[in-house]
Amino acid sequence: MLFRVLAVLVWAFNASLVSNAAAALDGFAIDPIVFAFVLLISALVQGYPAHIVNEIYDWQSGADRATLPNASGRKNVSGGSKVIAAGLLTIADLWRLFYLTTGLVVLFAVFIAAFGSWKLLWFFIPGFLLCLFYSMPPWRFAYRPFLGEFLGGFAGIVILVSGGYFAQSGALPLGTILLALGMGFMYAAIMVFFHYIDYKTDRLANPPKRTTVVFLGLEGSRIYACICAAAGALLMLHLAAAQHAYYLILLLQGLMIFYCHWRVRPDDGRSLVYWGKIMTYFVLIAGLIFAALIKPVFAGMAPLYLLGFWAHKRFGKLQPQPPTRVAIHPA
Repeated sequence: MLFRVLAVLVWAFNASLVSNAAAALDGFAIDPIVFAFVLLISALVQGYPAHIVNEIYDWQSGADRATLPNASGRKNVSGGSKVIAAGLLTIADLWRLFYLTTGLVVLFAVFIAAFGSWKLLWFFIPGFLLCLFYSMPPWRFAYRPFLGEFLGGFAGIVILVSGGYFAQSGALPLGTILLALGMGFMYAAIMVFFHYIDYKTDRLANPPKRTTVVFLGLEGSRIYACICAAAGALLMLHLAAAQHAYYLILLLQGLMIFYCHWRVRPDDGRSLVYWGKIMTYFVLIAGLIFAALIKPVFAGMAPLYLLGFWAHKRFGKLQPQPPTRVAIHPA
């Protein structure tokens, strides 16, 4: 539950896959060990240290404890993974897991830097710090309009895509920078989508969680997200015209993100669930198709994605409890 496997698939796995596929498209040999470590490090950073501090500070601020019905129509007894509200982990438990997983991530990062190039730490260190300070004081990017998307989602994806490409190639050409920026804009739009649901409850936090959605309102945020998605799509269109037609797949990804924002009703829970699923599935499928067409061995990631979906359904959320039967005895 704490790892939030579906979010990790959409962000860390998909961006790592796209970056390595882009390196293969440019003619670089893909080292499977480097690919595995890039995937592992990015997934662990997002799944544990980043999600742990988000869990702790959103709980302490009250953003995850509000009891008003949120945009989904349900009471938001806990945002995030719900492990604190369910009594499964305490804040002390979370801090212990934070130190343990941070140590593992740093160990893996140093290993891959020594194995490949110490320049990889130029990507790891700022990426790791941005993940932490998305929720952690004193900056709390998530609590400030626009900074949440652009110093959290956008910058994180730009660093991950650039770093994944650099790990395989030792280079960072202009086309890769444009790819990273395009993916960053798309993921900023994805982040806005999943802030719609907490529009009401985020305003009750102390300090107030002034996400872009809270700052602009639901309709203003939808226009803003559509602009971000369109910017990402335009960059992919340029790459498709200037480099290779494979980038048309990522252009379709940006257009689908745009379309989901355009069609969703941000104040309607069913609409959010429906279009959120479509956007999630399309992003994962587009990334997988893009990578597999470039290098068919990447199709081997499909079973891992399916395993992730199964794990999310089976372990990633609280399971509904059967109703308690009450025996009625005649007087």
